[in-house]
Amino acid sequence: MHLSEFKINETTYADSNYDEYDEGFLEYKDYLVSKCLPGEGGKFLYTYDFGDDWCHEVTVEKIFKEEEGVKYPLCIDGERACPPEDVGGIPGYEEYVEAMFDPTHDNHDAFMQWRGPYDPEKFDKVQATKRMQKR
Repeated sequence: MHLSEFKINETTYADSNYDEYDEGFLEYKDYLVSKCLPGEGGKFLYTYDFGDDWCHEVTVEKIFKEEEGVKYPLCIDGERACPPEDVGGIPGYEEYVEAMFDPTHDNHDAFMQWRGPYDPEKFDKVQATKRMQKR
């Protein structure tokens, strides 16, 4: 839903539709992240939604050989639920989670109407795979 970028080995991969970029980045739609990754133990940065500024440092723990008949990308494990879209970055998310677990919080009812029940500990690797493959 929002713009994003990858910074891998000093190279920025981003969407050329974003006006703020000068020269010096590569159009990420022209590359497979898996072909640009650092080796095992390497790290890269992924930033999503420049307004909320969700910045992730990703560590490549292990690289598996591709298996015939498997559709990629494929999520094999994970932790915790994604924050809702447009929640307001880290401060907004912290308030959101606090309000969801406190029915007396001033914003509890508004957040329930906006998004409904939310479990920050829930992780669904099947749903994560579907979201990644949709792109």
